[in-house]
Amino acid sequence: MGFSRLSKGIGKQSKQLFWLVLLLSLSNGLLMQFRLTEAIDRFVYDNLIRLGSQPNADDIVVIEIDDKSQRQLGRWPWPRGTHAQLLEQLTLANSRIVVFDILFVDRDAQHPESDQRFAQALADHGSVLLPLHIETFGRQGQPLETPPLELFRANALALGHVHVETDDDGIVRSLFLKEGVGTPFWPHISLVLLEILENSSVENVPGARRLAEQDTAPSIGIERDYYNLIPMPSARQGLRHFSYVDVLQGRADLSELDGKLVFIGATSTGLGDTHATAIGNLPGVELNAWIFNALRHDRLIQTGSSSL
Repeated sequence: MGFSRLSKGIGKQSKQLFWLVLLLSLSNGLLMQFRLTEAIDRFVYDNLIRLGSQPNADDIVVIEIDDKSQRQLGRWPWPRGTHAQLLEQLTLANSRIVVFDILFVDRDAQHPESDQRFAQALADHGSVLLPLHIETFGRQGQPLETPPLELFRANALALGHVHVETDDDGIVRSLFLKEGVGTPFWPHISLVLLEILENSSVENVPGARRLAEQDTAPSIGIERDYYNLIPMPSARQGLRHFSYVDVLQGRADLSELDGKLVFIGATSTGLGDTHATAIGNLPGVELNAWIFNALRHDRLIQTGSSSL
């Protein structure tokens, strides 16, 4: 009798376990089919990230192309000579490294002397990073890499991309530390900056691998690798900001830029370089500065997937 009861008990538990496993499998399949797992992952990320913070970034300053600067200097874009004047001020201030979050891809046919002055200012400072743009172009979706004008590229210290990933709900949560057309050749500008500061290549680039390491065959599309989630600063944290026009016209204390890592970019909403994040809207230049800060402190968040 005892053995018979035990057999019945085990059989009953096995059936319950079977139905439980089947239910979980079906539930997971439905979640994946309707992409509910992504929604859950994003909900968890958004809520946890608001509770976190980043290490202090006292050596980083942002020079912002703000509404005040546009009112005083005129409508965007400004002549390259204006950026040259700003760089000349930063050279006087002995700023350590300057990171432009501004594209300089076209020649100024009407003011070639302005281009020459900017190129000379790049060379005189000696530690300026410029971005390139990577996008799909036209109806056929042709991938295209757009580096800075060769005159500027030759006088910059290094290039890097400044792209972040926007999820289909419009929120930026992640980035790829390398991307490019055919192969993920170009490092994110934060990675470029870190390697310059450390005077060596980062051997173990953080992030989930998008491509198999043994797969070296180039493609014809935009390839991305080293996927990371972005940690955000707390509400109490902020970077030191200077108005572009104040630095340009000598109203800022240049001693406060001595030895600093200077990020230059648009903060004016009219220029369209603002990203929605889990903690609110952030200008692209500020977001890239925080990405660099997280990278150098080993705070980027790795996952096992390149699609959150």
